[in-house]
Amino acid sequence: MKSIFKVLKFTIIIILGSFIFISSDCSKVETSDPCDDTVRPLIEASFNLKVQIEYSDGVPYEGTVKYIIWKNYCGGQESGRFTKLGNTNASGYWNSSYIYTYKFENTEDKVQVNFLMESGNLGSTTYDLYYYAEIENDNFIDKTYGITLPFASTD
Repeated sequence: MKSIFKVLKFTIIIILGSFIFISSDCSKVETSDPCDDTVRPLIEASFNLKVQIEYSDGVPYEGTVKYIIWKNYCGGQESGRFTKLGNTNASGYWNSSYIYTYKFENTEDKVQVNFLMESGNLGSTTYDLYYYAEIENDNFIDKTYGITLPFASTD
């Protein structure tokens, strides 16, 4: 009788162990990346950006300009940050003389552009954002930004 209980006990342990092993989920837990839903074919865009700055009284700004351009991927990672300093001419015009090229492969990828004066009076406002949709059909952006300072030349 003891041997029957031992065999029965052993059989129950084997059956329960098999059930637990079969019912356990050993698969990997996959995380969802929200950027997977916005992937698009790879395209490149080049940027030739210039600036024309004047004071609120119409006088051209003559001074140092800081130009910053960079890309943020869909997930927020920053890439390709470039900073260029230069001086406007007597008409308040400045061209960085550089063409920056970025790759886009997601609708949420974006290129950001800032222009700042050396004194910081222009602030750090982003003057433009370029997303995939903006450059999809025009991959060479050649633009001059007209900026009017919020103060007069005499201030």
